[in-house]
Amino acid sequence: MNLSERLAQRQASPDGLVRPAPASVAGRPVGHTDPFAGVKRSLHQALLAALGPTLYDAHMDEADLEARVRQTLQTVLQQDDTPLTAFDRNRIAREVADEILGHGPLEPYLRDPEVSEVMVNGADDCYVERKGRLEKVESGLFEGEEAVL
Repeated sequence: MNLSERLAQRQASPDGLVRPAPASVAGRPVGHTDPFAGVKRSLHQALLAALGPTLYDAHMDEADLEARVRQTLQTVLQQDDTPLTAFDRNRIAREVADEILGHGPLEPYLRDPEVSEVMVNGADDCYVERKGRLEKVESGLFEGEEAVL
């Protein structure tokens, strides 16, 4: 899907959010199915509703924005009644924060000081370079090709 199609989809959506296409190509599933995708999606939407234009405030420095996002995430996640372990709650909060503040599922690799390069060729075709050697990243890093974009 090109940029103009994504913009048209965004305008057609009542809440203005771009919805990813089903994770399939030619009838075959692509990527993996995240069991927490629904929780993350609702948490993401609640965070956007709570912070709104604050996310785009040019006068707020990066550290303040990150602190505000993480604090709001914890508040929204505590209000969610989905039964989750503390580990899962922390993981979900980290992944949503990475989506809002960074580059989503690539963030752990970008934070890793041993990783010198990240290469994304497709949803199931990702590599990192560590110490001069390429390593294939686990399959299913992205939900599908739309998530790569």
